[in-house]
Amino acid sequence: MVPSKRLSLLQSIPLDQYATYGYAVIPKVFTPMETDLMRLHAYESIPSSLKLDPRRIQYRTPDSASPSLMFWPKDINWYLANVAEDFRMRTIVSMILGTKEIRQINNQIYFRESGDGDEFAWHQDISFRTPPEDFQNIESGYLQTVIVVDPMYQENGAIEFIPRSHRWGDMHLIPRDGSELGLREFIRGDWSGIKIKANPGDVLVWNVMVVHGSEKNESGRNRMTYMNGFAREDSVLNKTRFPKYAI
Repeated sequence: MVPSKRLSLLQSIPLDQYATYGYAVIPKVFTPMETDLMRLHAYESIPSSLKLDPRRIQYRTPDSASPSLMFWPKDINWYLANVAEDFRMRTIVSMILGTKEIRQINNQIYFRESGDGDEFAWHQDISFRTPPEDFQNIESGYLQTVIVVDPMYQENGAIEFIPRSHRWGDMHLIPRDGSELGLREFIRGDWSGIKIKANPGDVLVWNVMVVHGSEKNESGRNRMTYMNGFAREDSVLNKTRFPKYAI
């Protein structure tokens, strides 16, 4: 990336919004052509993922025809690997986490196809940092990112954040034991947050403690996203589980 483009990206990262609300949207990080290629490579990677390990593809139900999640696609697809390690992503991650010593913690495609019935309960991502003894100071040492591949809006299961909820502490909304019990059923209850409206190529970033969830995609349009999560090196105690992320 040439210096002028890097400077423009740095200036577009809304650090104040991220600190205040626990999440932020960075617009136009990737181009529509790039997100079209992400979608293409995601679907093309399904057979290879299944062949390598069927557990890499998750379906909402055993008889579902629609894929729900793909785990670590960068391991088998050169284009998705390049995107995850793109200089724009590295700039965002190092800027927000404040270091160049980083581990990549997750790498996932969320398909969120029209009518697939998928939904995610209110939760905090700290619930997925298991076992707890493998991490330290993860509340401030972790960053979740999502590249918007398809348009995201209210009717297609947009991610919904509760602003400032990253200051509430661990709410124990789902167990922090790897079971993800209750995760795939959205129950609104008394909470109402901000449903994100975003365009292909935008990047969402959020804090590991912010409460968020998403309802079913009731639209006639798919809502794919490409998720990559990162943690500061000193927050990850079990170094064997997660690869270094070169800045």
